[in-house]
Amino acid sequence: MTATTSQIRIDDIDVTSDAFSILSLDVFDTLITRKVAQPSHVFALLEQELCVDNKMKFSGFARRRLFAERRAREIKSRSDPHADVTLNEIYTELRRDLQLGFSLSQEIANREMSIEKRCAVAVPHTRDLIARARSAGKKVIAVSDNYMPAHQILEMFEQSGIDGFSLSDIFVSCEYGGTKANGRIWAPVLTSLGVAASEVLHVGDHEDADGNSPTKAGISSVVDSRMNRSHRFPINTTPSVLPHSRLEAVVRDEMRNTQWDPIRVMGRTSAAMIVASQILLLDQALQRDPTAHVYFAARDGYLARGVWNKVRASHGGPSAEYLHVSRSVLWRTNPKFKPSKLIGPRESLTLARLAHRLEMPSLVELVQDCDTETELTAEQAWKIIEDHRTDIDKVTRSHRDMVVEYLESKGMFRPGRHFVVDLGWTGSSIADLAAVVHAETNGEAVVEGLFLGLYWDATHIRTRFPMTAFAIDDMSPGDQQRALLASHSVIEALITAPHGSVVGFRRQDGVVQPVLAEQRVEQEEYSRVIGAVCEHAAETAEQIVLGTHSSGVTLNDVTGESVWASIMQTIHTPRPEEIDVLGSIRLVIAIDHADDGIHLVPQQWPDGDIVAVHDSLLRGHWMRATVASPKYRNDHATDIQSMINVWPEVGPDWVRLTSAQ
Repeated sequence: MTATTSQIRIDDIDVTSDAFSILSLDVFDTLITRKVAQPSHVFALLEQELCVDNKMKFSGFARRRLFAERRAREIKSRSDPHADVTLNEIYTELRRDLQLGFSLSQEIANREMSIEKRCAVAVPHTRDLIARARSAGKKVIAVSDNYMPAHQILEMFEQSGIDGFSLSDIFVSCEYGGTKANGRIWAPVLTSLGVAASEVLHVGDHEDADGNSPTKAGISSVVDSRMNRSHRFPINTTPSVLPHSRLEAVVRDEMRNTQWDPIRVMGRTSAAMIVASQILLLDQALQRDPTAHVYFAARDGYLARGVWNKVRASHGGPSAEYLHVSRSVLWRTNPKFKPSKLIGPRESLTLARLAHRLEMPSLVELVQDCDTETELTAEQAWKIIEDHRTDIDKVTRSHRDMVVEYLESKGMFRPGRHFVVDLGWTGSSIADLAAVVHAETNGEAVVEGLFLGLYWDATHIRTRFPMTAFAIDDMSPGDQQRALLASHSVIEALITAPHGSVVGFRRQDGVVQPVLAEQRVEQEEYSRVIGAVCEHAAETAEQIVLGTHSSGVTLNDVTGESVWASIMQTIHTPRPEEIDVLGSIRLVIAIDHADDGIHLVPQQWPDGDIVAVHDSLLRGHWMRATVASPKYRNDHATDIQSMINVWPEVGPDWVRLTSAQ
């Protein structure tokens, strides 16, 4: 009978079949998994433990452990190209790298094995398969490509509640002179069992090692890869990623019987961490000034405000206002606003749209030398503003009066400190808000911005008002700031609200109300993708804040470093499914929110040399998803590698972007 490879679910294997008498199981991501999202994060747990004793010596240990394993494999391949490396050989390289004594290196190796045991979790559908197979009279064995010895794996089985195995049932590559991947392990396994290849069915998660390889050896196989779907770029391992890893491991387990859902993953990991960080940022600010007034800026604070009022305001904390402010509205409160702030230098727009952007319908009648639908360059639009400055200033003063009345209704002119939570980037919008509040109260009311992140354009804004950044600021390493810029469009797309941006104010029933730009494209994207992301994010963030999340992640785990790591882990190393679904989102970026948006992953590769391409992707799209997309990664591989050589943030290794690593 010819051996075959089947792509079916483990649950669907017919154990009553006479086609096999031995059930062979891959170990990791088939029989057992871990409480973290990927194998290399075990080393991050180990680094976390070691740094308690000596942070200076062991900072960066997890990555050095990975590189030591690579070197050990290279050395091993020279003497025996088929054999697998052992744990002792890996730690020999690590000893040389870190200049460790033998006894200390052995102690660290033992700690690693102890953490592996603590992290081990049985995969439910495989545990059920074992029970069904044994009831049907099948012998069950485990075959693994691994540096861990069989006795360690047996202890991990027992720790995770998997019984019935003995050492003679476990075949590990480091003890058998060959691997599943190169096919050399199968002959000694069959010899030890005393059976023919045709009597064995092997089940695993890797297409080559668990599918193609055993099939070539005459062993039929089943490949079920659903438990390895949380694996990402392995070198990105550091203690700061552990909260995200624990959250993602829970999502992985929740979805073991379904398709991998990128919306759920992003919502329950990175988006939730961002929302939780906004809550914590406000908690910390109120410790500095418990009497301050609190606000969440629309739309960036919509989710966090809902969580705040549910878990903080309802338990005695200050109730948070929801503040409709935007850069276009606040810029127009200044009679001396620069036209280049309202119309970008590379932008073109019609006279009708310029009038709409200024909230000044009469402008189309004032301008006599062009049609309302004629496309204007930025320079032409700027000139129109300057030519009609007197009339525009009258409208501007009216805008300011409306903004002032709105802010007063929100209590922003009360003496004291006013914390405003926003995503950030430059802080300019809240700086303009702070200027209005300062002018109207003679400095008795002070606005302070609480931001997720800031990059270098924020430096000169710091002179205008106080602001705090949580995850990254304009003093962070330049590579890291560029990684923020390369990610901010995705963050803005996901951390949002079911309503449009404020583009002005109007008086209704004697009260000033915000005018919202309800764009069709934004409504479509919210219905299609974003609304579900937001729902997952708010639910998980609330659990983190309350300390009830099943991963054990609490607000104590939410730090600037861990939030940044979470953002990077999904946004900087997205999986193909995430690129496909989230990359198709259209983000409206025009200041008047009157366009059809841009796709996070552009529909065409940007024009120009690598500098132009880099700049386009950095500021307007989702850079890492674009360069990792199957649509571009092959045809533009040379350009992509050239950009990586110049700008590290284009590559997948986000940990190296920090100065500490």
